Amino acid sequence: MSLRVATTGLMYVLSVVLDEYINAQKQANGFDLRYTETMSPLEKDWRDCSNVLSRRDFNELMTSGWSDSK
Repeated sequence: MSLRVATTGLMYVLSVVLDEYINAQKQANGFDLRYTETMSPLEKDWRDCSNVLSRRDFNELMTSGWSDSK
């Protein structure tokens, strides 16, 4: 058997083993089953807000007490 034939055979075996490994990694694990559904963004994303606070409004809100309300 020549070196080229042996190398080609080993490369094929390696590719099969790597494909099996990759496919095994694609299977869902417990974390995926539990948390993947909740990781999708909400329908209304904060970046879609048309109203934003100005720097002054933000500072007023952050420095006011809990009982202060407008």
